[in-house]
Amino acid sequence: MNTPWGQSQQIEIVADGIVKVSTASHGGYHLDAKALAAMPAPLRAIGTFAGLGWYEEDCDWCLVALAFPQHFYEYKQLCAVGTALGCNDLARLWLATDPQGAAYLARVEAYRKEHGAQFSIGSYGTGQGKMWWAKAKNLAGTERIEFKISSDDLYRLRSPFADTDIAAQGGTITKREAIPSKDPLDGHLSSLTDIPGATEALYRAGAS
Repeated sequence: MNTPWGQSQQIEIVADGIVKVSTASHGGYHLDAKALAAMPAPLRAIGTFAGLGWYEEDCDWCLVALAFPQHFYEYKQLCAVGTALGCNDLARLWLATDPQGAAYLARVEAYRKEHGAQFSIGSYGTGQGKMWWAKAKNLAGTERIEFKISSDDLYRLRSPFADTDIAAQGGTITKREAIPSKDPLDGHLSSLTDIPGATEALYRAGAS
């Protein structure tokens, strides 16, 4: 399959009209005309880096997860919200002001609070021998840990996970620290007031 990033090496069918592709350099999602028509109009109207119907894997992918949550498990929906809040002003606005977006945000926030003590990996890398290092933060945004673990065992840790899962996989926590109190979602949402004219722009685009 030809993609904006070259010839695809892997193709995963997510749902009818939605495929996930990867190439030697990058990847993302492709939506056909029927899937695009099924997106909420304001999300469909948001421009993407790779062009209409293509949603690259770093930022634009969140629009697919926001539009079709039934095809993404809850943790991936939480990741989609985090990506939208951090990289896409119009998606952030949709979450904060559109009834469908607000309902999505409420579901994700409920999930985050329910699983707040669990961790997700933020970064990792090679260490000495077969042991790798990794850094993770809990979903509540209140605690950060660092740990050592073999590469094979690292890939067996599926976010979100309990800190006890690290030892169960043969890893060792080497550092644990509290994060200064600040809700990770509220911190992003409060900045929506700094987007001049964004509400008008969003719904003008969605109506076109």
